[in-house]
Amino acid sequence: MVEFFKWGAVDNICDSYFSTIRRYILRGKAGISMTRYKAPDLPAEKVTPELVRDELLKCFESANKEFMEILGQPYQDEVLKQQVRQFLEGVFKQCGVSIERPTKEGLLMAIEACKANAEKMMGEKGAAVIRHHYEEMMKLISKLR
Repeated sequence: MVEFFKWGAVDNICDSYFSTIRRYILRGKAGISMTRYKAPDLPAEKVTPELVRDELLKCFESANKEFMEILGQPYQDEVLKQQVRQFLEGVFKQCGVSIERPTKEGLLMAIEACKANAEKMMGEKGAAVIRHHYEEMMKLISKLR
């Protein structure tokens, strides 16, 4: 895939996002139990770019909760949800695509950027989580026209 985004800018967003998470971890915020993300099983005519964008938010939130569990780190659900939204808005912006009016191509770029950042952050420890979430998102992307 051609790289349409600036890695340095995405790395800066990633570093900022995870430093914020670390601050909350160090303050001892309690974690909660989580469930693994599963893409909704919808017919192709019901899958819109906006639905995929909203599912990406849920998917990335779920993946980050799993990462916190793997690392044995507590997290605060509402804080994580807000940080995921801010992080994804930054990724979309750095990819030069609209989060408000997403397209299939823009969603693909954002998903690839998120995947690359997660691989960089988690390495082999997070490989299964990353693979699962990526595959779930590709189920929805494949249904977009």
